[in-house]
Amino acid sequence: MITISFEGMEEVIGALDRIASVAGGDWKGPLGALGEKVRRYAASISPVITGSYRGAHRLAMSDKQAEVSIDPSARNTASGVLVSSYMLPVEDRHRVYGRTFDQVGRLAIQVEEELFEEMGL
Repeated sequence: MITISFEGMEEVIGALDRIASVAGGDWKGPLGALGEKVRRYAASISPVITGSYRGAHRLAMSDKQAEVSIDPSARNTASGVLVSSYMLPVEDRHRVYGRTFDQVGRLAIQVEEELFEEMGL
C-alpha cells in the first residue's frame, strides 16, 4: 500500500496550524479539507482505462494525520481484479503518488486560502 502522510511536513503543518488558530479549533476540519484535496488531486492525475484505479483512492484520518491510499478492497470494474494488485506497476509508470506528494505543500496553501476566504479573512 502506498500512503501519503502529512506528519513531519513543516510547510503543511504550518498551514494547518494557522488555519486552526484562526478558526479557533483543532486540525480536524482543515486536515480533512486538505486530505480530500490531495485525494482528488491523486485521482485527477491517475491514468484512466476503466476508471477503477482513479476511483480507488481513499482518505483515512487520525489525530494529526491524513492518509491517501488505494482502497485494498477496490476491484477493477472490467476484470474484477484487485486494483492493489497492479498499483505498483501503475505507480512506477505514472508516479501518481510521487507527483501528488510533490504537490502537498501547494495544496495546503490552497486549502488555507480557501478556508480563510470562507471565513471572510
